[in-house]
Formats: sequence, C-alpha cells, structure tokens
Amino acid sequence: MRTSPLLLCLALVLSPLVACRNKEKAADGKGDSASADGPRASTSQAPAASANTAAGSASAASGRPSPTKVAECTQLNTTINRGVEKMEKLTSAGEATPAMFRSMADTMEQGATDLAKVTITTPELSQRAKEYQVMSKAIAAAARDAASALDGKDPEKMRATQEALEKATAPEDALVDTINKICEAP
Repeated sequence: MRTSPLLLCLALVLSPLVACRNKEKAADGKGDSASADGPRASTSQAPAASANTAAGSASAASGRPSPTKVAECTQLNTTINRGVEKMEKLTSAGEATPAMFRSMADTMEQGATDLAKVTITTPELSQRAKEYQVMSKAIAAAARDAASALDGKDPEKMRATQEALEKATAPEDALVDTINKICEAP
C-alpha cells in the first residue's frame, strides 16, 4: 500500500507528531516495490481491437476486454494518473505550506471535475469513477483544512487534519486496484 502524496506532505509537516508511513514501511520491510512511486492505474489494459462487432466478440471470446471497455479504461486511468502526477509535483516541492495545501486542494477538485467529464458506459467502472470523484473531493476538503491548521499554527487542528486526511485517502489503493481489475477482466 502506498501513501498518498497529500498524506505524506502533511506527515512531513507533523513529523514530531506523526511518523511518515513510507519510512515505517521501508524500515520494517513491508513496503512494496512500488511504494516510492505508488501503484498507478494501468493505462495498458489490453491490446485495442478494432471497433467493429466481430472484433469485439473475438476479444470477449479470447478473454480480453472489449474495445469500448479498453477505451474507457484508458481514458479513466489517464485522467487519474494526470492528477496523481500533479500531486506528486506539488508534494515534491519541499516544505509543506498553507499555499501548497490550497494548491493541492485545487488539484484534487480539478481532478474530480475532469473525472466527471469522462464518458463511461461500463456500469462497474462508472461506479468506481464516481467513488474516486467523491474521494478526491474529500481529500480536497481535508487539504483546505490542513492549510487553515497550518495558517493558525494549531497542533491540535493539525492532528485532527491528519486523521481526516488518513480517512479521506484510505480508499485510494483499494479503489485503484479495483479499477485495474475491472479493466483487465474480459
């Protein structure tokens, strides 16, 4: 399981109060090989087949996802990964500041808006995209709270914000894994 860039950033701010999860995992050897970059939603689900019905039937019979599903997965995962990359750039900038948390909140809100624009006809994939949007908005709200807590230099509010961020980011890994499984299934 990887730690969200947003959560890592706040952990760095609260370092005397909260241990950084990635460092803990590295120390106890439980971190996975992707923990530094984090698992990403895969954009290479299956070879794309032509859009005609025969090719679609052939892909289903061969155990590959349909061309429509492949296109939807690619679009969804590209959108998610674009947001993740923006978050990583923000959190790699160094010191966590209120302005940085506000930028992170803006990025998460924009990511949710971008996801809402992705047309998805596969019901289970559509549901996961909606869940990711809800999660993104919750992370954005928590990031705004973190900015306020840092503005006020209030350790108690910072701790509460840390808990809110942990709760908001908790579903991320499982959600990305589920999206990837849906996209890989025929």
